[in-house]
Amino acid sequence: MNVFITGSSGFIGKRLVPLILKDFEKIYLLVRPQSLKYARGQFGEHSNIILVAGDILSNDVLVNVEDLKEVVENVDSILHLAGGYDLEMSVLDAYTHNVVGVQNTLELARKCKRLKFFHHVSTYAINAHKKGKVSESEDTEGNISRDHYTKSKLQGELLVKKTDIGSGVKKRIYRPGIVVGDSSQGRIEKVDGPYYFISFLLKLEKHKAMLEKFGVFPIPCTKSSSLPLVPVDTIAMWLQVAILKPSESEETKTYHFLGKEQINLRQFVEMCLKELDIQCSVMPIRSNLLLRKALHKIGIPEQLTSYMFSEANFSTTNRRSDFPELKEFSIQELVPTLIEGARNYLKGKE
Repeated sequence: MNVFITGSSGFIGKRLVPLILKDFEKIYLLVRPQSLKYARGQFGEHSNIILVAGDILSNDVLVNVEDLKEVVENVDSILHLAGGYDLEMSVLDAYTHNVVGVQNTLELARKCKRLKFFHHVSTYAINAHKKGKVSESEDTEGNISRDHYTKSKLQGELLVKKTDIGSGVKKRIYRPGIVVGDSSQGRIEKVDGPYYFISFLLKLEKHKAMLEKFGVFPIPCTKSSSLPLVPVDTIAMWLQVAILKPSESEETKTYHFLGKEQINLRQFVEMCLKELDIQCSVMPIRSNLLLRKALHKIGIPEQLTSYMFSEANFSTTNRRSDFPELKEFSIQELVPTLIEGARNYLKGKE
């Protein structure tokens, strides 16, 4: 079995590729032409890895006609991991990377003669605006997100669902939760999502006495604001299983790739305070324009605030039913690792 992967150098991709080296006869990795030299140094020793030059933003995706012919003739599965991620990205960047890039990859898929599966990585965030239980099959058309990133990811997912790739080709969509550092060392590449809170708390460590005297730590959230965290190494391991042993039922199927155990933002901050030995309680406060501007002043993007009030609870029925072997994880056990990863990252930036 042969697989074609976009986004292999990304946060998830570079952890996935080493896991699947023995699983596939040929692994075609899409690499930008300017990154080929680096990729050869990284994967050159593996005979089943074939680097193909190209870019999802190019109409034909692949640069060389010979590479295109080989991919079209040999690929059984495509995993589309590539895309842009930044809550503050412009509408043009978001649309180009997360809609046009998907469309171009789907067009490549339509040319593949023996393709059986098209795997697409989306995001839980497209339904984060909803309240209560959100099923994996739930319609996504009503997204009211403010940020361009989430809107573009929704458009990309809908493209996958609506595109006729070819007779018999099954489509599998994975919506990871908030992807954080790996569960062993917590390594991160930027401060984002829950790391805004962790980094802020780390800065407050030297003011511990004052914070404890005040007695409360105010955060913008509700008592049930959802925070569906998932470690990046867990996502990589889950994707390994998903693309190797996909469910044969249904033409299109969607999975929430997040843990069975889901905590809220308030619980997460309480866990962080406990780990940092800061004795104070968390006080949820409602959002308003002044609060949004204040958060921006301390480095938290205004776009993040809408997620801080999300009260969606995401069903993982499909994931647990089709992939019962996937290992669960404990958020409580993960928190110390996340804090250490953030601490090391911030030290490296000093």
